[in-house]
Formats: sequence, structure tokens, C-alpha cells
Amino acid sequence: MVEQERALLSEAGHAVIPYDTENRPGLAGGLQFAASPWNLSAANDARAIVETTGAQIAHVHNTWFASSPAILRTVAQRTPLVMTLHNYRITCIAATLSRNNSPCHLCVGGSGWSGVRYRCYRNSTAASLIAHAAATMTRSTAARYVSRFAVLTEFARDIFEESGVPADRMIVVPNFTRDPGSRSRPPSAGDSVLFVGRLSEEKGVDVLLRAWTIARPGLRLQVVGTGPLEQELKTEYPDIEFLGHTPASEVRARLLEARAVVFPSQCYEGQSLVLLEAMAAGLPVLASGWSPIRQTLRGVDEEWFVSPSHVHGWAERLKVLESDHAVDSAGSALRISYESTHAPAAALARLEGLYRSVLE
Repeated sequence: MVEQERALLSEAGHAVIPYDTENRPGLAGGLQFAASPWNLSAANDARAIVETTGAQIAHVHNTWFASSPAILRTVAQRTPLVMTLHNYRITCIAATLSRNNSPCHLCVGGSGWSGVRYRCYRNSTAASLIAHAAATMTRSTAARYVSRFAVLTEFARDIFEESGVPADRMIVVPNFTRDPGSRSRPPSAGDSVLFVGRLSEEKGVDVLLRAWTIARPGLRLQVVGTGPLEQELKTEYPDIEFLGHTPASEVRARLLEARAVVFPSQCYEGQSLVLLEAMAAGLPVLASGWSPIRQTLRGVDEEWFVSPSHVHGWAERLKVLESDHAVDSAGSALRISYESTHAPAAALARLEGLYRSVLE
């Protein structure tokens, strides 16, 4: 998303100065992680970038963990600062608002010690303690120094307000994606249904496959992605097409030829680009009914949302994919929603408006 925003702004004539940090492996990474609550070295690097370039505004997308919240204070003392909250890490050290693949709000609006108690970061008490300290420092430092917070959905805005982010400084700035071009045929002309994502429990691919074997729709399910469940799922479901790691260009091409996308996530998500790419391709999405997902997939009927972990509920809802009318209608509605909200032109207008409000 950061790379797409940089390209979008550059194409519009803005001078964009990239500044990237890397979470290193081994001992160097361990030292970075230990310094994640307040990394003075990272702050000095950020200071040098701002002073050397004379940037008019800074937009921070991620401080975890190499940068640390120290860069927020350093940068904001020299230029107005905008920060996008792509996930929930400043209030949940797991970043997902989930525990054991179920929603968890224990740390929202609280001290965050539940994350340490349940070892929510890397299943380690020590690592969770450091992550908690970093999240606490990020939240307090950002509240003091960030001029505007960009959040992806109304759901995220409510969560962050409850966790202490000033409501009057938050603005909803959804993600966007490039237009893949026109479809050569309507979704109903295709027979492939795509799952695109990491093959892991939190993405719900195991729930989907169990439901698929129950429903047995007269369609092809293609699974794009890799992950810890890959070999187990391949063995258990030999009739399913597992495509493995697939280049982004090929995924976009498959979306333009597919009938639908299935999105059985077991956690809230931030705002998945898979959803936006499906919308851009004019595809319907059968998805878990979490609030941020519903807020992204605007304009479709209730039949396109499913209780996340309910296998038989998924099996029942999969039947909608066999209806040509339902598929084409939902695909058209999501394409309209994409054009108004998640297309590059809409994204550029929002970003420029956000920066203008800060500079003024």
C-alpha cells in the first residue's frame, strides 16, 4: 500500500522522499526489538532525512519495530506529521484484535497487560512485555505529536477512539488499488471461485474447504497462496486446485476471468487488498461478516456475508455462487463501490485533502 501511495503521489506531480527501515534478522534484529519502545538511532536517522530534504509534510505508515515511536516525536518537531494506522498494534500487540482465532478486545481501552498475560506476541512473556511497552509508547507519543491519523474503516476509528486516539484528529482514508481493466465477460460466465491469501488458520481456509466438501457446488475452487497449512490441506483435499505462490499480475488476470472470490477470514482484518482487487475486477465476494469487511463490501445483500467459523453456514451460503443473477448483480454493485471509493482518483483526492488540512 505504501508503494502504491508513493507512485500515486509521484504521478500527480508531488515530490515523494521514501524512507524505509528493515527489521533485521539475528542479533541485530534482537537489538532492534529490544529498543522498539524508543530507538534513538532510528530517531536520528529520521531527523537527518527531514532536515536534509526540507520535507513539507511527513507520512508515517509503520514504526514496528525498527523505527520505534521515537521517530514520531523527532519528525513532528520539524514538520507536520500524518500517520496511517494500518492495523491495531497500538492497542493490541498481536495487531489483529484476535486471540486463539477469535475476536479479543481485552486491551482496547485498557492497560494492555492482558496481551502480556496471554503472551500474545510470539507466544513469549518477555517478547510480549517489550511489545506492550512499545505499543504504549507509540500510542502516547502519537497522541501528542501526530497532526492527523488516517484509519481504514469506521470500525477502526471506533476501536482507536476507545483506545485513546483523539477522535477529532482521525479521518477515514480507505485503501485503494489500480484498475485492472475491463472484463471480457460477466462473472457468471466463469466457473472458478478464488481464495487468495495465506494458508493459515486465521485466514479461515480450513473452514472454507470443509464447507466446500459439504456443499459441493458445481464450480472449481482455486486456492492461491502458501502457508503452514498448505501440505496438510493438499493431502486432505486432493480434488481442490492449489496454485501456490502466484505473481500479482497473474492473480489480477485470474480475477478478471473468475466467477467470485471467497474471503473466510477468522479475524477482523485491516482492509485487505484482496477485497479491493476483487471489487475492481467486478467480482462478487462471499466473506466473513465482520464489521470492517462489511464496511468495505458496501452495496451487496446479506446473503454475501457468513458467520466466520460456522462451517455449515458457509456450506449453505456457497449456494449463492451458483446463481448467475446473484453473481452478476453483486459484482456490478461492488465495481460501482470500487470506482467511488477505492479507485486511484478517489484515493488521490483523499490524500491531497488530508495533507492540505494539515498544512493549513
